[in-house]
Amino acid sequence: MTRTPRVVDTGEYMDFARRVIKAAGERAALADPDDVAALVRLAAEIDVQVLKAVRGMRAAGYTWDQVGWATGTTRQGAHQKWARQCTDVGTIRSDTPSHPRVDACIRA
Repeated sequence: MTRTPRVVDTGEYMDFARRVIKAAGERAALADPDDVAALVRLAAEIDVQVLKAVRGMRAAGYTWDQVGWATGTTRQGAHQKWARQCTDVGTIRSDTPSHPRVDACIRA
């Protein structure tokens, strides 16, 4: 099966997001506990979005090896981290516990 990957130009956008997150961390380091808590909520939201991206990759037919490469880990590492939360069609399984920070963000 030959699949043409969908091309979405997000490089500059991700660079911008990384700079904003870095600045948020630097500000929180100089602030009060509420700001640190806000940074933790931001980290939880990032976890949720990474999970959505992995689900999207799997739904688009990408292999666990490709997911591993994209997330900076091995095929096995990616599979161990996300497979229980995903089915082959890319949906979160309701019977599988999630990461506590992700659960907290979803409830927020």
